[in-house]
Amino acid sequence: MASPLGRTLFRHVLFPVGVALLRPGSTAARREMEAFQWLGPEAVREAQWRRLRSLLRHAAATVPYYRRVFGELGLAPEDFTSPAFTPEDFARLPLLTKDTVRREFPAGLVSEAGRTRGLPRRQPLVFETSGTTGYPLRLYRDPILRSHHHAVRL
Repeated sequence: MASPLGRTLFRHVLFPVGVALLRPGSTAARREMEAFQWLGPEAVREAQWRRLRSLLRHAAATVPYYRRVFGELGLAPEDFTSPAFTPEDFARLPLLTKDTVRREFPAGLVSEAGRTRGLPRRQPLVFETSGTTGYPLRLYRDPILRSHHHAVRL
């Protein structure tokens, strides 16, 4: 059994240094999540709504499928920036179905942001379920979210 000094040294020195070296960004992501949990309900709703509008604006600007679907609804990327975009407007957006994903992925559902900004394309991390339902499900995660996922596990 470790001494109290050893546990304290590990918890407050060695572990944070290891996390900073092996999972850069996860400490900042964890601090952000911890601060977020103490916000009031109205502040949480506002932050969620602001982030959702940002995500929709990004999708409308860089993802071919959403550019087409939102265009058919008469929505441009800047429409999602406006506070005039309300939850009622959001409810009009179509749901993404399995059939749509099968038909459109990857060309229609992957953001073109890396290509249009001259950024190097990041290879997604690929995970696959065992397929006990008869169909294995393949999941893709952007490597830039690795620090966030590590912070969640912490």
